[in-house]
Amino acid sequence: MRLIATVMGEEKAVDRNSEVSSLLDYGYAKMKAQKILEKGKEITKVKFDKAETKEVSVVAKDDVSVVRDKNEKIGTITYNLKLNNKKLPIKKGEVIGLLEIKENGNKIDEVEVTIEQDLKKAKVLTLYTRYLKQMVSGIF
Repeated sequence: MRLIATVMGEEKAVDRNSEVSSLLDYGYAKMKAQKILEKGKEITKVKFDKAETKEVSVVAKDDVSVVRDKNEKIGTITYNLKLNNKKLPIKKGEVIGLLEIKENGNKIDEVEVTIEQDLKKAKVLTLYTRYLKQMVSGIF
């Protein structure tokens, strides 16, 4: 957590420095940064029917933290994942959507999401055998 303090109206540098130190001490004593989501942590798995790997992990591109009073507890956190319509192939680290983070129904942040591994388009033979297996398993 970083804090910035500005003091105006003090003529002497010593007084300004003293006021800034007091403000920063107050800020660090009263506030804290709480990590809500870690960069690279799996959020969910998403299926891509026409990819070599059918299911891939979706991860956050950045950490998500909130600054709050030290005595205040985190409320109910909910996530809303909005995926873009990406065409295959998709490379690891490429943005595939946004994750909206809400606390008690109020939006607190939004972070870009990506996939954990490269995703290539499946070959026709792979798709054919996959669909054939689905048909056979549906019969029995």
